[in-house]
Amino acid sequence: DGGRDFADSDFFRAHLDDTDDRVFISAPLVMVPGGDTEVVLSRAIVGPDGRFGGVAAGTIDLHTLNRAYRGMSLGADGFASLWTMDGTVLVSGGNGSSRPELVGQRFPNAGMFDHLTQAARGTYWNTPGQTSSIRAINGTKRLVSYATVDGFPLIASLGRTETEIFRSARADALIYWLIALLVTGCIAVAIAYGARRQRKLDEAAASLERTNARFSLALENMPHGLCMYDSKQRLVIANRRYAEIYRLPTDAIVPGTPLDRILR
Repeated sequence: DGGRDFADSDFFRAHLDDTDDRVFISAPLVMVPGGDTEVVLSRAIVGPDGRFGGVAAGTIDLHTLNRAYRGMSLGADGFASLWTMDGTVLVSGGNGSSRPELVGQRFPNAGMFDHLTQAARGTYWNTPGQTSSIRAINGTKRLVSYATVDGFPLIASLGRTETEIFRSARADALIYWLIALLVTGCIAVAIAYGARRQRKLDEAAASLERTNARFSLALENMPHGLCMYDSKQRLVIANRRYAEIYRLPTDAIVPGTPLDRILR
């Protein structure tokens, strides 16, 4: 970089006393005055004798990375973030917007790091207002999924709001409730119609029964004998006086009795 001295930079000093062959990722910085914010990925150069020989470094333009994150569709108030292991936010965004105010900030007490000590990847519900990092993302309850990035000291996280996660389930539940309400209404109408029809049938039966009772009373108290036969000469109706006149037994004037039997 034109002779620029990076001896005091964090990505250089991180390898001075570190004997492990590992990748270091710096905090976001501007390498060139007026340039874009970048992060440096560095690795120690070790000589044949095992002594430290310098640092090999490359940069990642956060503007390009942020554009990819911003394009993620995560629903209302959803976000995706990329963190370093010390809790520094490298990029955060989603749904066409980004959170530049979070870039470069450290949130070592974020709830994600408590879960990270137990598993390299996982999912948990955050508690709004529990930590400064959560307050920075507007105090909304979210389901957060996280995972370490293989081969790099990075953590990728993704959060979706409770409302967004259950939106389709609640919409389906509303549809089911409406269907249940409609079915219940139809059943209620059918029951009401059936009850009304049954009431009319009962009333008609009661009226017919009263008419039959009056007819039977009038028939039995007539001074004349009365009988009626159908087209097949079977007795349809006869009163008691008819049986008395012709001296017929009671079982001879039962409806359906053939005329020839009565004559015998």
